[in-house]
Amino acid sequence: MYAHKYMDVYTQSRLRTFCKKLSCDALSVSRRELKILGGLLTGHMTLNRHLTVMKIQADPLCSARGEQEETSLHFWRECYANMQIRYSVFGAHLMQPSELHKVKPSTLLRFARATKRFS
Repeated sequence: MYAHKYMDVYTQSRLRTFCKKLSCDALSVSRRELKILGGLLTGHMTLNRHLTVMKIQADPLCSARGEQEETSLHFWRECYANMQIRYSVFGAHLMQPSELHKVKPSTLLRFARATKRFS
């Protein structure tokens, strides 16, 4: 079974750079969830910063508070709008960049689903 056929080479290589186990675990999720997971890890998704780079949107700032650019790292690590959800899923109000390798894909996806940002 070659589950990662839906994932482009760039996303695949980025996943492997975060953690080999994370890459293997990521291959066991659905195509839609893989797209969300890949987007969160690479920054290529429908968040304001990426949409601005693609010239689809004019404002890269977070739609919740408008203080920082809405990147994938901002979204899952520090966005104040997601603080309660982040605490209930990860057990912390704010996440450190070094904690990414500890996060299981299923947990990151559960967080993304709970925010309802990608529904």
